[in-house]
Amino acid sequence: FLLFVLGLLISIIPLAVAWPLARKLFHLDPLQALGGICGGMTSTPALGAITAKTESQVPVVSYVSAYPVALIVMILIAKALIGVLS
Repeated sequence: FLLFVLGLLISIIPLAVAWPLARKLFHLDPLQALGGICGGMTSTPALGAITAKTESQVPVVSYVSAYPVALIVMILIAKALIGVLS
């Protein structure tokens, strides 16, 4: 049960932080914010769900802007974790 709750928190907390930051601090419209969040999560299925609901390409532009940065950061963090744990 604890592992389930931790996984849930790890999934929800970044989303709960990213949405208000994107909307209030960076003044992005909802589609830009959702596309950027999907790119930051490297979640192509989520982008597919968003683009299926809208005719706009705005989420795709935000996604492709955030995706490479998130992918590189994930690789660097994985290398750092391996270094710390070994």
